[in-house]
Amino acid sequence: MNRTVLLLLSLLLAGCPPQLTNDDDSVANDDDAADDDDSVANDDDAADDDDSVADDDDSVADDDDSNPPPRLTIPVEICAEVDPVNFSVDSWSIDGAELEAQVSYGGGCEVHEFHACWDGTFDESIPVQALIILQDYGPPDPCDAFITETVTFDLSLLSDSWTSRYGSTPGEITINLASSSGTYSF
Repeated sequence: MNRTVLLLLSLLLAGCPPQLTNDDDSVANDDDAADDDDSVANDDDAADDDDSVADDDDSVADDDDSNPPPRLTIPVEICAEVDPVNFSVDSWSIDGAELEAQVSYGGGCEVHEFHACWDGTFDESIPVQALIILQDYGPPDPCDAFITETVTFDLSLLSDSWTSRYGSTPGEITINLASSSGTYSF
């Protein structure tokens, strides 16, 4: 099955049916999930077209979607307050200046907006420590699907703050997140 059909099935199982229209017209690019009875490719629906281009649900014919979308890296930000967490951090790691976290939550109908919050302070130790708290600023999500995704955060704010307080690089910060810690070296 292609990704679009799987997404529609997961939305239906999560109790969030997509808004569908009956598409027995000859209009392409109508963005619904119904079969088209037209001869126009690239109509952005989940059905195969009855034309000479097979499985043409996007702008690339016969695309196997083996190239993942580019990874979005979100900068760590200074937050004065944090809200209770409505998701779990399953695992996390640091690679270079990026913190990558796998999070799980209930939902499936809304876009979840994860942020990495830091209060702007270091706990004095060798190496210094910083507490990072992940937050989900997305709207309430009434659906019941269990979603797991990976979010990536840029730790440059921490290394820049360390350098301005303690001197030139190389440096090291112990990052505390979700009851565990890791080392950020720069």
